[in-house]
Amino acid sequence: MSYREPWSGLIEGPWEHLTSMFILLAVLLSVVGYLAWKAARVREVMSAALLLLALLGGVLWAKDPALALYFQIVANLVLVAFGTGLIVQGIRLGLSQYFFLGVGAVLVTAMMRYFDLVGDYIGGAALFMVFALLLLGAARFWKVSQSREVKR
Repeated sequence: MSYREPWSGLIEGPWEHLTSMFILLAVLLSVVGYLAWKAARVREVMSAALLLLALLGGVLWAKDPALALYFQIVANLVLVAFGTGLIVQGIRLGLSQYFFLGVGAVLVTAMMRYFDLVGDYIGGAALFMVFALLLLGAARFWKVSQSREVKR
């Protein structure tokens, strides 16, 4: 969903089975809510679910395929935000799986943007500079955090 074409397809697509889609969505969200409650991660999972529902509502509301660009931008920002959040949580909790999953999310987003540059070359260069600074900062914090763990 990091590209404009899938969003255009969703906006222009025929939404003939809305009732069955909402029933299936309610069942899936109920299962996800139950699993989040069991894992004590309700806040994180429900915020992601609310974002999903907001995007679904936006797609159903939007009638102009030109709005797909805004959905593309939001999807990319969400990918970077979730990646950054995972990096921060990994550093804060000392969990390498969160840290490396966040780094992987940022790297995959950067790679996707490399193949399809957003804007012109200056915009692409600025985007890669932000990704590089984010990854350098994450590596530095991880190194400092791990050196503190070793000293204990």
